[in-house]
Amino acid sequence: MMQVQAVQSPVSLDKVVDRILFCGQLTPNDRNMLESAILSQKFLSRTQQGRIARVYDGLHQGSIALVD
Repeated sequence: MMQVQAVQSPVSLDKVVDRILFCGQLTPNDRNMLESAILSQKFLSRTQQGRIARVYDGLHQGSIALVD
């Protein structure tokens, strides 16, 4: 019997960051998607780097909650 694996398409970095900033929280799923989106890029533009920094700044300042 042949097994079929579900393959997720790469998630857009912008979509992941937009969701995190809009919701004001970072879930385990968001963390995984953010990591995958970052690692799927060969390089990050200054704009993308700035958007990622906004997420980390929000976590540091408390405007984005880290949800377990």
